[in-house]
Amino acid sequence: MRSISVDSIGHVDCNISNWPFPNQVARSLNLQPAALVVFATAGYINQIIVSNQSALKRYLKLYNVANATEANTPITTIVLFTGTYSIDLKYDIRSGGCSCRATTAVANADTGAPDANDVVITVIYNI
Repeated sequence: MRSISVDSIGHVDCNISNWPFPNQVARSLNLQPAALVVFATAGYINQIIVSNQSALKRYLKLYNVANATEANTPITTIVLFTGTYSIDLKYDIRSGGCSCRATTAVANADTGAPDANDVVITVIYNI
């Protein structure tokens, strides 16, 4: 059953229990420079929920390759200030897979590791 409704104050309720492409989840409670493989084939990122527990900035790097390293160039780098963020990315990755890394500096090749449990991430996607 698929239904979408909007209440009197604008809250949207979506019921997509029989949607043909169910959401899948990849998550890490300790995202580091070693990549989190989200998926290894073509896929579609719906949403990223990420939290930076540190008082210092951290950098989330998203790649269109599985098992990314500092030798790869990210498709985007997101600055994470202290707090939790929900990012509606809606990104279609046609091939090569998807992975993400967290570092302590913005440079593409940075390998500085955040402290344990600084960066917590959940990626909601379809393949």
